[in-house]
Amino acid sequence: DNVAPLFDVVMPFEVSLNSSGLISISTSDVLVNTSDNCVSVTPSVNVSLFDCSVTGANVVLGTLVDGSGNSVSKTTVVTVVDDEYPVVVTKASHEVFLNGSGVGVANVSDVVMTSGDNCGVSLSLTQTVFTCSDLADPVVTLVGVDPSGNEANDTIVVTV
Repeated sequence: DNVAPLFDVVMPFEVSLNSSGLISISTSDVLVNTSDNCVSVTPSVNVSLFDCSVTGANVVLGTLVDGSGNSVSKTTVVTVVDDEYPVVVTKASHEVFLNGSGVGVANVSDVVMTSGDNCGVSLSLTQTVFTCSDLADPVVTLVGVDPSGNEANDTIVVTV
């Protein structure tokens, strides 16, 4: 047998990462309508597990090998998407004390109770420096942004 097997490759498709930042595909997600003039064929893909480091378009190679060693390969594009929003929760409140110059500082670690995301999260505060003009207990927002740009926030009253 020197006749290569036949198959169709699916059109480019999109997959979303799960809450652990992973997603897997199988050969049947890529190779369809497989056939050969003999009975035995072995399908494979060069990549079946995706994580946060490969969001965006990924070229996947599907290969079909028959029992005589004849093979054929085709590619498709699998776009990996992180559409999970971060979790950001502040403490109930935070108190900032002004120094002798009338300045006080709050850090992210002072106000965050919990935060997380399947692909990591970067945290920031909308205000970190406080002065005498902030004695009216300003509301500050804790912002969490993941590498894909998904954003979540929570607010906290800062007592100055």
